[in-house]
Amino acid sequence: MYRVIRQAGGRRALLHRPMPDDVYRWGVAVSLAPVGFVCLSIPLAFVNTTLAVASWFLAVPYQVFQNRRMPAHAEEYL
Repeated sequence: MYRVIRQAGGRRALLHRPMPDDVYRWGVAVSLAPVGFVCLSIPLAFVNTTLAVASWFLAVPYQVFQNRRMPAHAEEYL
C-alpha cells in the first residue's frame, strides 16, 4: 500500500517535496520485503513448519542489508 500511496501522491504533485528516484526505489524494496518473506514461508510450511518459522529470521539480515544501502538523504523523506 505504501507504494501505491507514494506513487499516486508523486504523480499528482501532492507531496511537499518530490521524492528522488533512489529514495523511492529503496522505500519500495523495504516495504515489499514482508510480502516476499510470506511468499517464501508458505511453501516451506508445507514441508516443515519449523523451517517456515525460521525463514522469518532472514528478515533481520535483510533489513541490515537494506539499511546499509539506504540513500544518504532518505531520512528527510521518511
